Amino acid sequence: MPANTKYKDSVFSLLFSDPDLLRELYCALEGVDLPLDIPVTINTLQDVLFMDRINDISFEIDGKLIVLLEHQSTVNPNIPLRLLMYIFEDSGLERTEAVKQAVKYCRDHDILKEFMEKNSSEVFNMLFNEWNWDDAIAVNRQEAREEGREEGWGERDIAIAHNALAKGLPLELIRDLTGLDIETIARLQPGV
Repeated sequence: MPANTKYKDSVFSLLFSDPDLLRELYCALEGVDLPLDIPVTINTLQDVLFMDRINDISFEIDGKLIVLLEHQSTVNPNIPLRLLMYIFEDSGLERTEAVKQAVKYCRDHDILKEFMEKNSSEVFNMLFNEWNWDDAIAVNRQEAREEGREEGWGERDIAIAHNALAKGLPLELIRDLTGLDIETIARLQPGV
């Protein structure tokens, strides 16, 4: 039976969308007793990346920004990006400027520096284009098919190299036929 992720998502969001429950949870976790007149401001991002999936709740209480993350059974690149946006959204900046500052901060502090230098435009595109969960799954499946195809071609090239070596063809010719480098072909020789 396939998992009903929308059900889990709605329970998490519903439970922690009540300011009184958030205050109670905060007090229990911090070991404090805050009066009921201390305001709780819910500021969960609604319009980022996977538009139909809320896997975090954010609120402010007693001068602190709190972000609760739903446990994930798989890697979810959505979460770190949302965390960065909470930090910069809290500063009151316009979203475009907040994302620019988040990327700059990461570069300046060696946080994913190489990734940000090479892929900052993709990060911006991802943050400002509306994706839904079905689109993300379709893209993931397409990428998996492409990786599988490339892996299959690599295996095919190695099989061709083995056959060519058995026929005594020169390494340079095998390189030209398969696209493999000389070192890889040399390691495929019997007895090496």
